[in-house]
Amino acid sequence: MPSTLLKKAKLPVAYQCCFCQPRKRSRRNPPFRTYASGYEFRDNMNWPCRRNSSFTPSPYEIFDLEKSAAYSKRKFYELVKIYHPDRNEHNSSDGLTHIERLERYRLIVQAHEILSDPAKRKQYDISGVGWGTSRTIDRYSRGFTNAEGKRYGFGPEDDSSIFQNATWEDWERWYRRHDPPKYHYEPYLHPNAFASIVILLAVLSGVLMATRGGQFSGSIEEKAQAFTEETGRFLASRKDHFEENEIKSTGRVKHFLEKRDPSKYGLKEEEEEVYRKHFANSVLEPAPNLKGSEKGQPL
Repeated sequence: MPSTLLKKAKLPVAYQCCFCQPRKRSRRNPPFRTYASGYEFRDNMNWPCRRNSSFTPSPYEIFDLEKSAAYSKRKFYELVKIYHPDRNEHNSSDGLTHIERLERYRLIVQAHEILSDPAKRKQYDISGVGWGTSRTIDRYSRGFTNAEGKRYGFGPEDDSSIFQNATWEDWERWYRRHDPPKYHYEPYLHPNAFASIVILLAVLSGVLMATRGGQFSGSIEEKAQAFTEETGRFLASRKDHFEENEIKSTGRVKHFLEKRDPSKYGLKEEEEEVYRKHFANSVLEPAPNLKGSEKGQPL
C-alpha cells in the first residue's frame, strides 16, 4: 500500500531513497592470490609472459600445469637445463641479463618445491603461502636477499663460517664476503704487452745461446787442430833424429834405457844384467853396494 501511494503521488525520489535503492555489496579480496591473471604467450626461453606488462607467473603457469593435474618433474628438468647458472652464461641472444636469469631460476626452484610437496601445494592453493613476497630461503639462490635481509642460499643447515673453507675457492668467497677489496688495482702492464716482452726475451736468449755455442765449438776445433799439428811435428822430429843417427830397433831400446837411467846400471838389481847386455862395449863399473852403507861400513 505505501509504495502504491508513493507512486501515485509521483514521488520517485522518495520512493527510490526509501525502498528501491540497491545496496552495494562489498567483496573482500582474498589475502593471497594463488594465480596470476593469466599469461598470453611463452617466449623463446619457454617462460610465460604478457605483451603489455611484466608480471610474476604462478607455479602452475611456470610449468604449464592445470591446478588439478598431477605434477611431473619433466617440465622442471627442461627449465633447469635452460636457466641453470652454470649453463650458457655468455649467451646474450635471449636478451636477458644475468640477474633476470637467476631470478627466473629461483622461481623455477621455488615452484618445484611447492608443487612437488603435497602439503606445501595444498597450503599454496588455499592461501598462497610460499609464493610471491613470502619467499623461502633455499640453497639455489645465492646472492639474493629476502625482506628480512637474509641471504638466499644460506639456510639453517648451511655453515658459512671460516671452518668450512676447504679449498682456495672457498677462501676467496669467504674473503669477498667478509673483507671486500677497498681499492681496485689496475694492471701496470697489459697482458698482451707482457706476452710480447716474454717472447722477445726468449728470442734474444736463443740467439745469444746459439752464438755462444758456435764460438765455443769453433775454439774446441781450433785447439784440437793445434794439438794434432804439434803431435805431428814431434813425431816428425823423432823420425828425423833416428834416421840421421841410423838408430834401428835395438838402438831405440838402448836409447830408451839410457834416457831411463843415465848411470847405465838400472833402477833395480834385476835390471843390471839387461843394461850390461845393451851397453857391453862401454866400461861399466860394478854397481855400488848400498846395503853395506846402510850397516855403517864404508863404501
